[in-house]
Amino acid sequence: MGDGKNADKALRAAVGLGFSERFDFAALFKDEKEMARVKGLISGISGDGLLPAAWAEFLGGVPDRLQRLAEKDLVARKLLSP
Repeated sequence: MGDGKNADKALRAAVGLGFSERFDFAALFKDEKEMARVKGLISGISGDGLLPAAWAEFLGGVPDRLQRLAEKDLVARKLLSP
Protein backbone atom coordinates (compact mmCIF):
# COMPACT_ATOMS: atom_id res chain seq x y z
CA MET A 1 0.00 0.00 0.00
CA GLY A 2 2.11 2.88 -1.30
CA ASP A 3 -0.27 5.59 -0.14
CA GLY A 4 0.03 4.49 3.48
CA LYS A 5 3.81 4.39 3.28
CA ASN A 6 3.86 7.85 1.67
CA ALA A 7 1.50 9.26 4.30
CA ASP A 8 3.71 7.85 7.04
CA LYS A 9 6.87 9.35 5.48
CA ALA A 10 5.19 12.73 4.96
CA LEU A 11 3.93 12.94 8.55
CA ARG A 12 7.32 11.89 9.93
CA ALA A 13 9.08 14.51 7.78
CA ALA A 14 6.62 17.23 8.82
CA VAL A 15 7.06 16.45 12.51
CA GLY A 16 10.82 16.42 11.99
CA LEU A 17 10.53 19.97 10.65
CA GLY A 18 8.55 21.10 13.67
CA PHE A 19 4.94 20.46 12.60
CA SER A 20 2.72 20.10 15.62
CA GLU A 21 -0.65 21.47 14.51
CA ARG A 22 -3.89 20.13 15.84
CA PHE A 23 -7.24 20.75 14.27
CA ASP A 24 -10.90 20.02 14.85
CA PHE A 25 -11.33 16.56 13.31
CA ALA A 26 -15.13 16.80 13.41
CA ALA A 27 -15.09 20.05 11.41
CA LEU A 28 -13.75 18.13 8.40
CA PHE A 29 -17.03 16.29 7.89
CA LYS A 30 -20.49 17.34 6.80
CA ASP A 31 -22.24 15.22 9.45
CA GLU A 32 -21.77 12.55 12.12
CA LYS A 33 -22.53 9.73 9.69
CA GLU A 34 -19.70 10.72 7.37
CA MET A 35 -17.31 11.12 10.29
CA ALA A 36 -18.25 7.70 11.68
CA ARG A 37 -17.66 6.09 8.29
CA VAL A 38 -14.17 7.61 8.03
CA LYS A 39 -13.34 6.67 11.62
CA GLY A 40 -14.32 3.09 10.81
CA LEU A 41 -12.02 3.04 7.80
CA ILE A 42 -9.14 4.58 9.73
CA SER A 43 -9.50 2.07 12.56
CA GLY A 44 -8.82 -0.78 10.13
CA ILE A 45 -5.46 0.58 8.96
CA SER A 46 -2.35 -1.27 10.09
CA GLY A 47 1.19 -1.58 8.82
CA ASP A 48 2.03 1.14 6.31
CA GLY A 49 0.05 4.21 7.26
CA LEU A 50 -0.44 3.25 10.90
CA LEU A 51 1.12 6.45 12.29
CA PRO A 52 -1.11 8.85 10.30
CA ALA A 53 -4.15 6.68 11.04
CA ALA A 54 -3.37 6.68 14.77
CA TRP A 55 -2.86 10.46 14.69
CA ALA A 56 -6.21 10.95 12.92
CA GLU A 57 -7.88 8.76 15.55
CA PHE A 58 -6.19 10.83 18.27
CA LEU A 59 -7.53 14.04 16.73
CA GLY A 60 -10.94 12.38 16.59
CA GLY A 61 -10.87 11.67 20.32
CA VAL A 62 -9.52 8.10 20.31
CA PRO A 63 -5.92 8.28 21.56
CA ASP A 64 -5.29 4.57 22.24
CA ARG A 65 -3.26 3.57 19.18
CA LEU A 66 -1.15 6.74 19.15
CA GLN A 67 -0.40 6.27 22.85
CA ARG A 68 0.69 2.66 22.22
CA LEU A 69 2.88 3.79 19.31
CA ALA A 70 4.38 6.54 21.47
CA GLU A 71 5.85 3.91 23.78
CA LYS A 72 8.34 3.00 21.00
CA ASP A 73 8.12 5.84 18.46
CA LEU A 74 9.57 9.31 19.01
CA VAL A 75 7.39 10.88 16.31
CA ALA A 76 4.23 9.50 17.90
CA ARG A 77 5.39 10.94 21.24
CA LYS A 78 5.83 14.35 19.62
CA LEU A 79 2.33 14.16 18.12
CA LEU A 80 0.90 13.50 21.60
CA SER A 81 2.67 16.52 23.08
CA PRO A 82 0.53 19.63 23.60
